[in-house]
Amino acid sequence: MKIRNLLIVVLFVVALILIWLFFSYYDSGITGSVIFEDAPHYTKAICDGNNFCQDYMVYCEDGELVRTVAIDGAVIQHFDDWVDPRGEDADVLC
Repeated sequence: MKIRNLLIVVLFVVALILIWLFFSYYDSGITGSVIFEDAPHYTKAICDGNNFCQDYMVYCEDGELVRTVAIDGAVIQHFDDWVDPRGEDADVLC
């Protein structure tokens, strides 16, 4: 009977250790980037004063800007006399 009780305690401790290892390993894999990838977003070109424009993923929540993420390779340099056809809407993100 003593061996059986000891075996139950040992198995219980091993199970707790395995559960702790499982959650500590998989819990560390969640990042803010993963959460943002699933959030609703849209793309928008943002241009600077030198007519250099880059596309961004724009994340808004309740009409407020939460985050912008540059899209690699989605850039263009316009001529000096280029005028943004979007007018004042070009500056509105959310």
